[in-house]
Parts: sequence; C-alpha cells; structure tokens
Amino acid sequence: MEAVFLNLLLSKMRDTVPESSLTGNSSNEKTMRSLLDSEMTKNMAQAGGIGLADMIYRQLSVTAGSANKSQAR
Repeated sequence: MEAVFLNLLLSKMRDTVPESSLTGNSSNEKTMRSLLDSEMTKNMAQAGGIGLADMIYRQLSVTAGSANKSQAR
C-alpha cells in the first residue's frame, strides 16, 4: 500500500518539473519513466518506506481502541 502512495507522490512531483528538450516527451519516454518510478517506489517501500504505513496503523489502533471502550460501556 505504501508503494502505491509513494508511486503517486513521485508521479505528481514529476508533473511539477518543466519538460526539457534534452529528455524528450515521447510515449516510450513516459513508459520508461513510469516503469522506473514503479521500481523505485517498490524498493523504497520494501526498505521501510517513509513510515506512512506504521503511522496509519498506530492511528487506526488508537481510534479502534477508543471505539471498543465506548462500546463496552
């Protein structure tokens, strides 16, 4: 899940960079860039990512714990 978020984040970051006449903008270039982004983000997530999954898990655990306590009353 974190890899998907990182891929989207990287893609949106790339969209903010002005295109250069040096790199081209062909469909092949876009495909290769997309494949590179996918592999990079997959490797980033496997290496621990940015900790987003852990933060979401902790937050949901707290929320679920609060909900369980209120249901027990």
